[in-house]
Amino acid sequence: MSQRTRCYGPLVAVLTTCVPTFMFITAVGKLVSWSEFERSLDTYSLIPEWIRVGAAVAVPGAETAAFVLLVSGGRFAANGLSLILLVVFSAVTLWHWMENEPPECACLGLWADYFRLGESVRAVLIRNGILALLVVSAMLAHVRDMRRRTATAVAEEDAS
Repeated sequence: MSQRTRCYGPLVAVLTTCVPTFMFITAVGKLVSWSEFERSLDTYSLIPEWIRVGAAVAVPGAETAAFVLLVSGGRFAANGLSLILLVVFSAVTLWHWMENEPPECACLGLWADYFRLGESVRAVLIRNGILALLVVSAMLAHVRDMRRRTATAVAEEDAS
């Protein structure tokens, strides 16, 4: 086994934990600064109110679910859910921005205040794009790692 092959597994493990963990951290931030998060949802004026009310619970729940999937061994599913969330968040934000109604982002909740992050729509879209690229990379690396492990197991079985 080469040095490159030995490092690949741990690299995949680290890569596949990043974004679902980030999602969980943002869910905690939203829950800690709940009133600010709810207020920010009201700035998404193009979305019907009943969806915004549901999103107040569903968004932190889905972000937490990505982390639960991750810690229960579903790395691929956790990253898939994270990617879906990033695409939906970005599409809704971009839609509002294009309609000249840029929403107020409280995506990071408490953490945005703590780290003094002023989140413009542009910054949110760039951040989400980078996170989406990281997720896609993680998912592709995970698939490649699973194929490599399967091929190794088949080769070892044939050898014995």
